Amino acid sequence: TSTDANPTFSFNVPGTYNVKLTAANPNGCFSSKIIPITIGEKPVASFFAENVCEGNDVMFQNGSAGVGTLTYNWDFDNGGAGSTDFNPSVSLTPGDYDVKLTVSNNGCADELIKTVSVFANPTAAPTVTSANSGVGFMQFNSNATGAATYTWYFGNGATSNDENPKYQYPFDGIYNVSLVVESSEGCRNNYSLSANVKRLSINAAGLASLVNVYPNPNAGQFNIDLNIQDKSNVNVKMVNLLGQTVKTFTQDEVNSGSIKVDASTLAAGIYLIEVVNGNDRASIKVTVTK
Repeated sequence: TSTDANPTFSFNVPGTYNVKLTAANPNGCFSSKIIPITIGEKPVASFFAENVCEGNDVMFQNGSAGVGTLTYNWDFDNGGAGSTDFNPSVSLTPGDYDVKLTVSNNGCADELIKTVSVFANPTAAPTVTSANSGVGFMQFNSNATGAATYTWYFGNGATSNDENPKYQYPFDGIYNVSLVVESSEGCRNNYSLSANVKRLSINAAGLASLVNVYPNPNAGQFNIDLNIQDKSNVNVKMVNLLGQTVKTFTQDEVNSGSIKVDASTLAAGIYLIEVVNGNDRASIKVTVTK
């Protein structure tokens, strides 16, 4: 009850209430009136949205509840038009947005504000230049901004996670290289470029003519003849197409001038015999069959 002329009262439970007003004067005269008041049930606003990367729409999932017909008013905090859809989607530029949902029914309303983030994608401007080694080394640079991880695909099955890798190609050719950069939030960008590899210099070609690999192809047993007078600075090794060393040879084997190679434990495929003589380098392809 209240004795105020214009009281305020909060009803905690929805329903219809018969409110009685009795007015009396100093002479003891009074009058009463009963007015029914209906208290509606307040809706509950609820929604969910995942943070997204630049270029993806933010998808909102409405979980609001209430009786009767509900209406929805979305404010995306982007200075643009909102939405009255149940589950709207919106395209936003990178940034943080305080999104507000207002749910109404029969004059009752509830609102909820949540922060939704749109993350910027990392960017890169990858380049490739020759390392001028004469044996296929190429220098790659990502020139990336906002990247946390890097994945290079060199176009021949080899990869690298370095930001600016240096890679040796076993063969001449034009390779389609791709770079995937990823931010700490998981946003990605892909880039493509070409690597034009020319391995053999004039000196390297001359050195290659002094090396004989036979039989070629072979079943895993073959010879390397070195027709080089001074072998004191000669180094020989066998590598796979990823540039990984699979066999090395001792200086005594090199000095003998004829190396007998047992590659029977290696998988069938194409390999390279890498020969270094001082500043000169050469690669001879050898095919192992099974």
